[in-house]
Amino acid sequence: AVLRLRRSGGLAGVPQERTVALDDLPDPDAHDWRHLLAGDGLTQLAAQPEHRVVPDSFVYHVACPPDAEEVTVSEHGIPEALRTLFQRTLDA
Repeated sequence: AVLRLRRSGGLAGVPQERTVALDDLPDPDAHDWRHLLAGDGLTQLAAQPEHRVVPDSFVYHVACPPDAEEVTVSEHGIPEALRTLFQRTLDA
């Protein structure tokens, strides 16, 4: 599987994006992405109402396959472990 991850927002407003085959990621990250994409976890996170508005916060956009409809989640609506996975994926 191939996914596209994009992060927008933030203080500088500079977007960061990566399209990557899951097989090209380190095994633990590939496993975590497969698990996340196999269920409805991302959809549930995206459906949660915003608990608070935080100026200049990041927003993540995930599409798999890359041309599929994106799921958009706020950084404040996702667990720390998932935020860390997103950041590792973008930085790799």
